[in-house]
Amino acid sequence: MVRFSVVIGAWALLFVLLLMGPWIEAPRAAEPREDAWIETIIDREAGAPPPYQGEMILVTVKGYYHNLRIGKETLSTPSTASFDWVQLGRDSWTDTMVDGRKYTLVTRKLAMFPRASGKLTIEPFLHHLTLIGEDGKWFTRNITSSPVTLEVLPPPPDPSRSWWLPARSITYSDVWDRDPATLKDSETATRTVTITALGANPQTLPPAPAMRERWLITFNEPEQRTVQPTEAGPETTVTWIWRLRPITGEPGVIPEVRIPWFDTKDRVPKEIVLAAASIGNVGFGNNTTAHWVNHFEGALPLTLVALTGVLLGLWLTLYERTLVIRLPDPIGWGKDIYRTWSHRQALRKALVSKDPTGIHRAAWRLLASQKRTPTCAMIQAMADLDRTLHARSSPQDGVDFYKAIRKAFLGYTKVR
Repeated sequence: MVRFSVVIGAWALLFVLLLMGPWIEAPRAAEPREDAWIETIIDREAGAPPPYQGEMILVTVKGYYHNLRIGKETLSTPSTASFDWVQLGRDSWTDTMVDGRKYTLVTRKLAMFPRASGKLTIEPFLHHLTLIGEDGKWFTRNITSSPVTLEVLPPPPDPSRSWWLPARSITYSDVWDRDPATLKDSETATRTVTITALGANPQTLPPAPAMRERWLITFNEPEQRTVQPTEAGPETTVTWIWRLRPITGEPGVIPEVRIPWFDTKDRVPKEIVLAAASIGNVGFGNNTTAHWVNHFEGALPLTLVALTGVLLGLWLTLYERTLVIRLPDPIGWGKDIYRTWSHRQALRKALVSKDPTGIHRAAWRLLASQKRTPTCAMIQAMADLDRTLHARSSPQDGVDFYKAIRKAFLGYTKVR
């Protein structure tokens, strides 16, 4: 009896399953991916803070293509007012497997720099394909990515900062071609500063700082900027060159220069410091009071001589006496007069021939022979002449400085 009940139950269950068969669905296989798509990936660590305005954002664009015969293609980076961008090398074409299917993978790496803060959108990338069909005919197809939105923070407030320069790392060098504190007469010192910033927008590197003093002639060479794409981002190098010459020879100090920047790797502000530098003629320092006093330390005889001189001067002053010492040297005077006359003649000839180099050499020699402090007109005329020489101007560009040199050094303006 029990066996009969079991058989009846089994047949009943089989009958019910047969009746419900049309409504029971078998497990479906996973939907296959499309034969082509593009994705935009922001290469940023999970949990990293939002980027600042101007900070580099690494972006990878990947295009997947299955069983497509591509004859020609153009992958366009969207033009947008929200970002500057630099492509980091050429596109790579490789094969990859996705869900058991073979795809051609096109990869492009870019560095993008947000121009503003807030919610910014990276617009879709467009891949324009020209495909070859099975019948050999060509046809076009456009594949686009989805837009990507991200949050961008404004630069951290800092009233003392005059320039916002975010970068992953910065290295720099500050080189003089000679010791600027020991220049000889008419010598020029060249200062070269090179800054290399990794992961920085080339437009965010500051211009060359001003190195101008009233006692200094400064000529700036045109700056040189280069950008080298790397896997870690663009590497921007800027080189500044100054040619410096003191006018009076008196030692002066070029103050230090501080250039702030923000380390996006450590998330802290840092500075580039160009050290202060002394600049002047080598012979001028030997006449300083400090150097003169050092020779009297521990020397009793010399100290007594100095004290005697002081007492003699005091006596002459109190009793209104005059001490006259005449040392005639007609030969020396004649040499000085002839030397000055010959330098004036050389300057006249250089002015007539309009030779800037000869004018420069003759003017400096005339100043040295006269042994007197140059006037403001002389200093200004020489400064204009130096700028013309360094800028390699043509003689027509220097008409004004010819007249200024002639008036300041020779006392007349017309050609004789």
